[in-house]
Amino acid sequence: MQALQSHIVLKGTIFFLFILCVSATPKPKNHPRDLSALLAFKSHVTSDPHNILTTTWNPNTSFCTWTGVYCSRRRPRVTALQLESYSLAGTIAPEIGNLSFLALLDLSENAFTGHIPNSLGSLRRLKLLALLNNTLDGPIPESIFNMSSLESVLLYRNSLSGEIPAVRLPRLRALALFYNRLDGPIPPTIFNIPTLEKLSLAGNSLTGEIPPIHLPRLNFLDLSNNQLSGEIPGGLGDSVSLTVVNLYENRLTGPIPSSIGNLSQLSVLDLSYNNLTGDVIPASLGRLSSLHTLILRQNDFRPGPMPRAILNMSSLVVIDLTWLRISGSFPTDFGLHFPFLEEIHIPENGFTGPIPSSLSNASNLMVLEISGNMFTGSVPAPIGELPLLQKLNLADNQLGGGLGFLSSLLNSNNFEEILLSGNSFNGPLPDLHLNNISTSLQLMLASSCSITGSISMFSNLSNMIHLDLSYNELTGTIPLEFKNLEKIQELHLTGNRLEGSIPQEIFQSMTNLGILFLDQNMLSGPIPSHVGNLTSLQTISFAENALSSTIPSGVWGLKQLISLDFSQNFLEGYLSEEVGNLNFLTVMDLSSNRLSGFLPITLGHLQMLVNLNLQNNSFSGPIPQSISGLISLSLLDLSSNSLSGKIPNSLANLQDLTFLNLSFNRLEGEVPNGGAFANLTVQSLIGNLALCGATKQGLPTCKASDTKTSRTRPIMLKYVLPFLLFGLAVFVIVFYVLLNKKCKRRGHNLIDRLPSLVHQRFVSERELVRATDNFNEANILGVGSFGSVYKGRLEDGMIVAIKVLKLGSSEQASKRFEKECEVMRNVRHRNLVKIISSCSTENFKALILQYMPNKSLDKWLHSSQDHMLSILERVCIASDVALALEYLHHGCSRPVVHSDVKPSNILLDEDMVAHLGDFGISKLLCKENKSATPTSTLGTLGYVAPEYGLSGKSSIRGDIYSFGILLLETFTRTKPTDVMFSGGSSMRQWVEDSFPGEY
Repeated sequence: MQALQSHIVLKGTIFFLFILCVSATPKPKNHPRDLSALLAFKSHVTSDPHNILTTTWNPNTSFCTWTGVYCSRRRPRVTALQLESYSLAGTIAPEIGNLSFLALLDLSENAFTGHIPNSLGSLRRLKLLALLNNTLDGPIPESIFNMSSLESVLLYRNSLSGEIPAVRLPRLRALALFYNRLDGPIPPTIFNIPTLEKLSLAGNSLTGEIPPIHLPRLNFLDLSNNQLSGEIPGGLGDSVSLTVVNLYENRLTGPIPSSIGNLSQLSVLDLSYNNLTGDVIPASLGRLSSLHTLILRQNDFRPGPMPRAILNMSSLVVIDLTWLRISGSFPTDFGLHFPFLEEIHIPENGFTGPIPSSLSNASNLMVLEISGNMFTGSVPAPIGELPLLQKLNLADNQLGGGLGFLSSLLNSNNFEEILLSGNSFNGPLPDLHLNNISTSLQLMLASSCSITGSISMFSNLSNMIHLDLSYNELTGTIPLEFKNLEKIQELHLTGNRLEGSIPQEIFQSMTNLGILFLDQNMLSGPIPSHVGNLTSLQTISFAENALSSTIPSGVWGLKQLISLDFSQNFLEGYLSEEVGNLNFLTVMDLSSNRLSGFLPITLGHLQMLVNLNLQNNSFSGPIPQSISGLISLSLLDLSSNSLSGKIPNSLANLQDLTFLNLSFNRLEGEVPNGGAFANLTVQSLIGNLALCGATKQGLPTCKASDTKTSRTRPIMLKYVLPFLLFGLAVFVIVFYVLLNKKCKRRGHNLIDRLPSLVHQRFVSERELVRATDNFNEANILGVGSFGSVYKGRLEDGMIVAIKVLKLGSSEQASKRFEKECEVMRNVRHRNLVKIISSCSTENFKALILQYMPNKSLDKWLHSSQDHMLSILERVCIASDVALALEYLHHGCSRPVVHSDVKPSNILLDEDMVAHLGDFGISKLLCKENKSATPTSTLGTLGYVAPEYGLSGKSSIRGDIYSFGILLLETFTRTKPTDVMFSGGSSMRQWVEDSFPGEY
């Protein structure tokens, strides 16, 4: 974080002073107390990849010569321990508290785990405590905040939890606790430390109101991304030294205090994503002459016109007023007031009238985003003359008058993105062949703009990544020169009047293409065989054209394919058995063609398939029994074919199947009962003359001989069933129904809330960068050995979790990514975290996952009273996890071992339904050995079964052991790693001792 750079200078200054104090000649004798403490520290380090401690920490030499150890000038006493960025792992030894002369402790950028030792509170001379960027957990020891000498406390980017203790540090200058798991209120004592200059508590779960602020020296305040409520304290304006105020992503209410106008040195003010009311920009803010960043997006300010007070902020560089219900015309002289302005963001408001030409006076402008308003008229030509403009977003307005304003942009070396969709420009685009823009332009979205002419002018955009010209009036053929679009990832040409054949050559070089839409045109001829070269392709649609011939065999080798739509063409031939290779496929629509032959049994391999539409073809033969293996299937349409034989009874077992159409075939026999057949109408079965079944479906009753076997029951069953067992079963059923009534009510609409896979799309790295604000630290949800997980908002508004894998070598990254994707694509269950999409390039790999707003079970078990779970909620969560494990162990084609079942991997959606996460880092069990498998995925201490640790193999039994520990922790709110379980004791033994005679 840029605002904390001065802390780095502070650390460096303190470190330099200690270097000056180091004795030039090492003392001949080590102080025994310090030596013992250092050796204890070394013994707690379990990994030293750079051999720092192994090679230099020799007890036979003076510890003043050891790497990272610095001593005082007069005596051999340790005054500084500086071991940052050495990748050390292990725990922090409590004996470090015996270094009584220690003034600087810096263990940042390592992999230390466990709790911060309470003994650090004994270091009465300590001035700098830096433990940032580790994996420390547990509470912050209260003793630390009673050390009167401390000036800087840097504990950010760990997993610290619990409430922040009361702070009593009279000399404290910097306190950074951001990106932990802290909760509860902010201690008021923090805001009474007169020396405090920098305070960052962002990215936690802090609640309550912001206490009154009395910090005359405070220049940096970041409380963003918490759950703070109430109004912004009016006393904030008394901290006249403030330069940065970040309060975004909280639940703050009330107006912006007028006292903020007193902060004459303020340069950054970000209040976005709150519930603030009152005026958008109070008149007092017009006094902020030093302000260069103003971000107020998505609040509940009073609707009205753009306040004139903003025109007084002449130093502004960034203005973001997104989604604030500002209406009326945009100030005509706006561009004349901001000589330094670089970014304007005012989308999703109610601005009307023309775009002011004065914007061309803001010569430093790089981003102009005014989409989602009601601007009218033509775009002023001078807008295109802005020399530094990189992104222009005019989408979803009422603009017209042609696209002549783009002509002046054609010589720009900087222009990268243009968004024009949803306007009525009416006319052709200028020629993009021979200008500088042909090498700089990367994204162009111009759908539904009434653009005319051909698309030949786009064939030389060598750096284009995303091109969308759908739903326009483009004519002509697809030019052969499209082969020059070597970097293209998304190409949308839907809903135009393109004709002719698709050139073979264009698919030879588009190896990065992930989304291809050529549907709703007048294209003819065969599908090019070179389509098999598009190995990154995830979505392809050639629907509603006049394509003929057979489906190329290369299509079945596109193993990343998620959606395939070749419907409403004239395709012929058979459906290849190689269709079973498309393991990621969720949508396949081949309807309204001329395909024939038997349906391949390999269709049953597509376990992620949600939508299968083969209607209106000439398929014959039976419906394959293997279709019953499509456990995710929601829509199945086989109507208007020549299928024969009986309907497989196993189709009734597809629990997610909500639409089924088998009409107009040659099917016979009894229609199955239950499942999707329970509410099936006559329209879904009409046209099959030999079917029989329920009269409500308009079918004749089956003959007695047809159903005799199914009605027969073993007569002796009623004599074998004991009366006691019957009574017990009735009791269990009644108890289960009553206890789980809330669970069922809570999750009965779960399927409707899942991310739609029918419209799943490719997500590019560029979109992920925008969704996470360039992977801003404020959007981090968690950090682990695999990488980081970010919260992001995609272009369609969907909020997702983006799991970015940590890259080692390219080969290692690919293997890790393929391993996770293999498991993800083969498992799908309502209680597993859903994968929405993925993004894979040479140097970047990420999974886009379902976002869980209620975070993890660990938070609800071990945080403040605001997150208490009732007994019934705990039972429901345990049931959800059990269902997920049962599916992983017994519902997949090969059993999947999770290997790390623990509360932090149990994520909760908005209805508190539990979803098991991080199962993708597990390994599939070998077919030859379904009981155990070696794994490099280490479980978490306390949850690992003893045999796992001894054998180095994970197993289903190991998962069950971990689930048992999870149940004990869920109902006792006690962690298996609690300090009470030491000296050979364990949680299991503790529970047994609590119920003597019950085991």
